[in-house]
Amino acid sequence: MNQDVLAREFRQERAVRRAAFMLEAKRRRIREDLQQLITHLNLLMPAHEARRSSEEQQAVLQSAVRRLDDEAFAALLQQVLAERAQ
Repeated sequence: MNQDVLAREFRQERAVRRAAFMLEAKRRRIREDLQQLITHLNLLMPAHEARRSSEEQQAVLQSAVRRLDDEAFAALLQQVLAERAQ
């Protein structure tokens, strides 16, 4: 192989690894933010409704996400909720 080809492939691999590292860090922060939101969801509700069960709170959250009309975000939220249930 040519030195230029090897150098180009190396730079390409390095760029891909950097991008993957940054995407993983961002994904981790987004998931942590969602988990924190779910944990503190009762703070978003009126005081007389704050004692709702976890299932009722999840239903409120899922209804709110459906209004956003973003299937990818809804799927991510469902995944985070499922992980919390385990």
